[in-house]
Amino acid sequence: MIVRLFLRVSAVALAASLVACSSDEPRRSSSSNEEPAPPGPTGAANMEIYATETQDCPPGNVHIDVGTVNAQPPVTFEDGEDGAKVACSVVPEGGKFRASGSLAHGAYAFSLRDLVTDGSSAIGAIDFTDPGSGERYATVDGKPCVFQFAPGSGQGISAGKLFVQFDCSNVVSEADPAKACSLRYGYVTLEHCEGEPLL
Repeated sequence: MIVRLFLRVSAVALAASLVACSSDEPRRSSSSNEEPAPPGPTGAANMEIYATETQDCPPGNVHIDVGTVNAQPPVTFEDGEDGAKVACSVVPEGGKFRASGSLAHGAYAFSLRDLVTDGSSAIGAIDFTDPGSGERYATVDGKPCVFQFAPGSGQGISAGKLFVQFDCSNVVSEADPAKACSLRYGYVTLEHCEGEPLL
């Protein structure tokens, strides 16, 4: 009788210790088996602002840089990274692609719109913020920017993705239309935009 009681007490104690041990083990989150979230909109833009002899351009000769497009590999920002804001759309439209996008980081901001192309030269509109004054400059009707895809450069356009160079002959201050600048050596790359095919 004493032996049976001892065995029964020992069995209960062993069961209790096993439960205690199992509760000490770290719990594995079910999220460890989940796929990582896809990257958000990502991009970079670089350009030089300057004045021709007939223009009055308060920013003078200044570079607008959000990341570095032509570095190897390019230095890009994902939306939300280091306070950057990136939004973009590159969607099929009638055998071509319609592209728009905006990038901002710190005092620098740039956006493009109304670019419709099949991968050949096209026109579109841009705006940028002068990092010194915070003043916004934009293209005006009748004087769009010219966008081009240089052969052998890796530039191109596809659903959800754009890499292109551009120049603008007339970008005007929103605060004073008499103040105009030109833009050269413009490059913009955008990835993971609206229109990207789902895997």
